[in-house]
Amino acid sequence: MPEAFLLFSSNDNIRRMSLDTNNRAVIRLVNVKDARALDFNAHDMQIYWTDATERTISRAFLNGTNIEPIIEVDLAFPDGLAVDWIAQNLYWTDARTHRIEVSRLDGRHRKLLIWKDVWQPDELALDPVSG
Repeated sequence: MPEAFLLFSSNDNIRRMSLDTNNRAVIRLVNVKDARALDFNAHDMQIYWTDATERTISRAFLNGTNIEPIIEVDLAFPDGLAVDWIAQNLYWTDARTHRIEVSRLDGRHRKLLIWKDVWQPDELALDPVSG
């Protein structure tokens, strides 16, 4: 595996491109229909993504194994996603329900954070080191 790499999605697949070499790899993930947002937790080497068509948030190891849905209910259009690798929290947006939510990385302890005066939230950015 390359030291430095870029993760990106193209609807039904997630790809990894080395920044050290010319190596481009498709990470084989079954049942990805419409990957909208990605994030990576280097601590456990897992990719997290939202799938707008399946209405899920899932994770898998960087090599494509152990695909696991994290959030499968009450999602209308999961769009933005961010992993807080220090606090071990997962944040996401739902553009149709106008919400920003959080859970633990395994999907437990889900909590609605923002739902008032938010219109189609679709992106998130975190700075775990600064809090």
